[in-house]
Amino acid sequence: MGMPSGSPVFHSILVHKDRGVPIQYAERFVNPVVAPEFLQQNFDRMTPSEYLLRIAPVTEAEHVVEAAPVESRIRKLLQMPSHEPCLILHRTTWVATAVATRNRFVYPGSRFRIGSRFRVTPEDAHCVI
Repeated sequence: MGMPSGSPVFHSILVHKDRGVPIQYAERFVNPVVAPEFLQQNFDRMTPSEYLLRIAPVTEAEHVVEAAPVESRIRKLLQMPSHEPCLILHRTTWVATAVATRNRFVYPGSRFRIGSRFRVTPEDAHCVI
């Protein structure tokens, strides 16, 4: 996270559910300089993302998505069979020049689809053909 070795870092793990079905394993490392009261929050009332965006709006973010197997403890938390693929989103966020968070979000592959639709201007047409 660009911090000196041995610096304290906050860590949280949450499993998000939709109608009782686990849909996301969220593991987050938080820079205490950016969010000093992170661990005192009640995340039954708001998500960590909502809290962090409220107190320290992100100025830059990086997303990397991969399909990969995950540890059995995560599969159990997500109630997934061993053969099911996972989508994993790795996210790093910055507030000004400080790394605010490093995250790993794991999604059961059978419960999600990724897609997009976007408008293309004539100037950008060469990028999508």
